Amino acid sequence: MEEIRCGYNPNMDTSVLSKNFVFIIIASIELRTKLCETFQAHPKYAFKYGVHDSHTGDVKDQAEERDGDIVKGEYSLLQPDGTKRTVHYTADGHNGFNAVVSISGHAVHPQQAKLVHAAPVQLLSHGGLSLSQGLSHY
Repeated sequence: MEEIRCGYNPNMDTSVLSKNFVFIIIASIELRTKLCETFQAHPKYAFKYGVHDSHTGDVKDQAEERDGDIVKGEYSLLQPDGTKRTVHYTADGHNGFNAVVSISGHAVHPQQAKLVHAAPVQLLSHGGLSLSQGLSHY
């Protein structure tokens, strides 16, 4: 039995292969060629979105654009302390991914509640019977 490996072999004897198998090989070569052409296309896009939900406090934005192998974008979000974090980023084949993060606004932290200690409780007794003893049978 002949071993068939992936790839093109100009010396391969196709007479030992069935008609259907040859068709499958030709179809897969055509499909691979089309997929390679698709992936080699010059990618170009741009998008932008934002969320501003006053009910949950979720506030964020993002915008990005790509032209070939160069990607540029930014996103921002409102942090729990009220400041806004913004990230500007670029990516390309030569420099890789680079980001610059900035924080704007003034952080607001809620004050912690004061811890209040209750006064000690004094048990009272009446007629030699302590209230805590007298109520224990209920």
